Amino acid sequence: MKLAVVLAAVIAMGIALLCLAPVVAPVKQGGSRSFWWAACRVDLGSRATTSVRELPPHTLPEFAKDSLCGDRVYRPTDGTFVYAIGHLHGEWLYRVEASAVTADLPKVAAVLDAGPPEGVPPFVERGFDAWKKRDAARLDARALLNEIHEAEMDSRREKDPDLYQYALDCETVFAERWRRADRYWLTLLFEFVYLATLIVFAALPWLRNGGRLQWSIHLGLLLPLLLLPHYLGYAPLAFTSAWPGGGVLYSSIVIHFRGMPWTALDTALLEHAPRILEPLSQPTGPAMVLSGLGGAGPVATSVIGIAVGALTFAVGTAVRYTRGTLTSPP
Repeated sequence: MKLAVVLAAVIAMGIALLCLAPVVAPVKQGGSRSFWWAACRVDLGSRATTSVRELPPHTLPEFAKDSLCGDRVYRPTDGTFVYAIGHLHGEWLYRVEASAVTADLPKVAAVLDAGPPEGVPPFVERGFDAWKKRDAARLDARALLNEIHEAEMDSRREKDPDLYQYALDCETVFAERWRRADRYWLTLLFEFVYLATLIVFAALPWLRNGGRLQWSIHLGLLLPLLLLPHYLGYAPLAFTSAWPGGGVLYSSIVIHFRGMPWTALDTALLEHAPRILEPLSQPTGPAMVLSGLGGAGPVATSVIGIAVGALTFAVGTAVRYTRGTLTSPP
């Protein structure tokens, strides 16, 4: 019976993780309409969206419409069509089927041929003109994107070297995000195994009919062990406005412990802690604004753990004493 209860808890955690996984996935399914808006600011608003997750262009905030590293197209090495929608705390990545992008290419070309609408950047016009000379058939969407990208980078380089370098940095950040997105399954596997281990660890005294010392040790270590992955680099932005900050279900659990006292010793400890779990996190992309929500430092976590352990031992001692008094002969 006890094993069944623990197993049910592990299964419930696994189901919650699976339900949350697509919501916070590093790359979601997008649509051609938003892709072409991000690529060249052409609004194909008359076309139905290809995904319920696609954000229509007209709903984008103003700051995102001209954002260099937010609302734009990226060029993965595997040939996938990808666009990003920027927000204050990073950006959302979306992939689009090549067939959908290519199907809308004639509409985009027709709009640009008729005279670029207001708001289309000059580098898009230059890239489009260069593409027409290179691709007479006007069938290669990737070639158009490459020409626009080259024209954009040339424009940035001429106007502001710092802005050009920032654009290069954004592409470097994206390349790392794209590599880690392929390992998203490993992020999910890590969270499931670690959280399942914590559930079993917490229930072990109950399963073994352990005494007060075993209960106090296990319950006292539970919170420090829960936050240990974060201290070792996992979900590094979980306690910031970029939440979930690289994690999945894990971030939704640890966020409840935000706002604990933070000391200089916490800073020193985390500066020297090995960040061996950071590669398992999923980066959120370039952030325009990033604010803290109040972290959970290792000092406060350890103090709480010691207090929980001591309280558990004291309660166990009191219960044992009370039972002994009640059962002893008069």
